[in-house]
Amino acid sequence: MQQEVKKSADQDKVVFIIDTNRNQEEKSIYPQSYEYVESVLNSVLRKNHISTEKLFIGGKKENIVRFLSTLIENYNYDDLLIVDDTDMYKDDADFQ
Repeated sequence: MQQEVKKSADQDKVVFIIDTNRNQEEKSIYPQSYEYVESVLNSVLRKNHISTEKLFIGGKKENIVRFLSTLIENYNYDDLLIVDDTDMYKDDADFQ
């Protein structure tokens, strides 16, 4: 028996509600990523003088995808360690 395939309905707007009953200690497998996203959102709220615990993020799909991908990209480079090791090259003529 074949399953009926429903045609997707064109929607002007769709709302995703994220609601979990997880314990506070279980925020994320990677607490650093949770803290990073929380700090970005807190910064946006603070800059706009807003204090709330409920957020609704909306916009065009493309803009939401860009926002989330930027968070991921920036998080991946958040822990770069820059060390001045220039003395390693003090005897190299190209670096004098």
